[in-house]
Amino acid sequence: MNYCVNYIIEKSFKRIGLDCMISPLAVIRNPENIEIGDNVRIDEYCIIDGGAGLKIGSHAHISSSCTIYSGAGVEIGDFSTLASYVYLMSETDDYSGKSLVGPQFPRQRYKHGYISPGPLMIGNYVNIGTRSTIMPGVTLAEGVAIGAHSLVKTPTKEEWTIHCGVPAKYLKQRSRDMIGISENFLDWYRNGNRENSI
Repeated sequence: MNYCVNYIIEKSFKRIGLDCMISPLAVIRNPENIEIGDNVRIDEYCIIDGGAGLKIGSHAHISSSCTIYSGAGVEIGDFSTLASYVYLMSETDDYSGKSLVGPQFPRQRYKHGYISPGPLMIGNYVNIGTRSTIMPGVTLAEGVAIGAHSLVKTPTKEEWTIHCGVPAKYLKQRSRDMIGISENFLDWYRNGNRENSI
């Protein structure tokens, strides 16, 4: 699938950096609330809603079929990756029975039980495994890795750790080597000859 630069420009994002690739098969809602850094790739079949604001840092990758709902705001850090079928949910309906459920009902009039948990924050160098779900109000600290098929309901406080499971639990520490690798990459990206490179 070729990525079309003209398609990106026509979407009227709040801000978009250099060298971004967005599949024309991605569904982008409320692009005027979306800020994207440099060298970001968003693959086909993603559903991304700008909602209350979405910021995607530089050199991030959103793999195919991911879903991002930014009703309470979402921020994704530099060098972070969402594997296929990851769900980022920054808000959810009230399932207590005290409110109507669904986006078609005005919140103030018909969703009295709804309480916003606040924005969802994904730090720099975070990697989220396939089919994982990150729940509203969660913050993933810098360098955190989430194993495949995990459900993250609470913030991860310690940086450079690995978590997995339903619900996700701490597994072990994670190497910080990618910081040095990313610094080398940034030197090449800014100053190197990127033509004919893989």
